[in-house]
Amino acid sequence: MGFDTFGFEDLLNKFENMVEKAKELEGEHFVSHDILFNSHFIKKYTDFISWDEMLDKSGFQIKSQEDFEKIQGDEEWNIYVGNNTQFNDWEEMMNTASGEYFSKEIGLNQI
Repeated sequence: MGFDTFGFEDLLNKFENMVEKAKELEGEHFVSHDILFNSHFIKKYTDFISWDEMLDKSGFQIKSQEDFEKIQGDEEWNIYVGNNTQFNDWEEMMNTASGEYFSKEIGLNQI
């Protein structure tokens, strides 16, 4: 009785491709909030339909990246995130978005 390897080569190629893509993503990279918190992510995990809507309804004056960086450590921002998303705080939301982005970029969802 033989061992059927049908599809094994394809799977192995996918894993090798994932490893290469993961190596490309090593280190620090800037990914905009619009990409991390795309409409699919926002609709799935929050009470909003877009990242812009979430920011607009926050009550914070956010007109630039610098404005946003100022509120990230703010306890009121963490409370807002906790009350309007499925996350306890901003760090948890950011970690989930980063993980989903990384998984998509390396093709983990294609296996």
